Amino acid sequence: MTYVLSLWAFLAIAIYFNYQFDFENSILRVRIRTSSYPILVAVYYLIPYLYAFTMYAVFYNAWHIFKQSKFWIPVLVGIAALTLNEVFYWHYQWIENNITVHENMQFACDCMAYFVGAFLYFLPPFIYWFYYDRKTTRLYGFSTKRFKAKPYLIMLGCMLPLLIAASFTDGFKNFYPLYTDSGFSAVNGLPQWISVILFEFCYGLNFVAIEFVFRGFLVMVLIEVIGVDSILPMATVYCVYHFGKPMAECISAFFGATILGVIAYNSRSIYGGIFIHIGVAFLMELLAFLQKCNF
Repeated sequence: MTYVLSLWAFLAIAIYFNYQFDFENSILRVRIRTSSYPILVAVYYLIPYLYAFTMYAVFYNAWHIFKQSKFWIPVLVGIAALTLNEVFYWHYQWIENNITVHENMQFACDCMAYFVGAFLYFLPPFIYWFYYDRKTTRLYGFSTKRFKAKPYLIMLGCMLPLLIAASFTDGFKNFYPLYTDSGFSAVNGLPQWISVILFEFCYGLNFVAIEFVFRGFLVMVLIEVIGVDSILPMATVYCVYHFGKPMAECISAFFGATILGVIAYNSRSIYGGIFIHIGVAFLMELLAFLQKCNF
């Protein structure tokens, strides 16, 4: 329990600092976008991840994990996936150079942010799997052997009242829905629902990739080294990953990641996490749409 408290204490300080000074949105992503930005982002994610492992080593005398390449390579690959998605921007330049209609440009940027992001999340862990594990291991978490949808439907139903309550808060209303009407449908003579579906598809694909990185790769690839204890370090960095979101969502991310990590560990499948993650995300989008309609 002391180990867990050490993680909570670290996150409490980090969360206070981030939301007090709006560090991620106003400082990290705006003021210090220099040539060293990729290194800064990598360190930004590496610090909470290594802190969690260090506290584990302190409380359980497990310093041997830091002597293994089977620990360091997956850790650095996971951080690379998070960093690559954050610092890659060349697709935006391509859009600006090749799409001249402003409404189409804005819509393309909105969709490609998630579509390209999903690809970039997948790429480093997939390369690791292809090089090290493809002959002996199914792609991390993509197994339906123990997956059953019913428990996740129940979980999603239990979460619905909380999501409805959250949808009335100012933080929620200011952040969601992520879909915005850029005028793409009107300019191209399309029904509005087509642009909504295109955007939400790309948005949902992003969550498949996130589950693959966090619950698939960061949990399952370290099972050989640290077993079930790979879950809490993953949940710690996952909380920091949410620093750009509303505070309530950021705090709940740690607990949600822990639950989904346990599920993935026991089932060796990320499909449950994908089901929950996409379900919650789409419900928040729907509730936000209803709020805009004075629901």
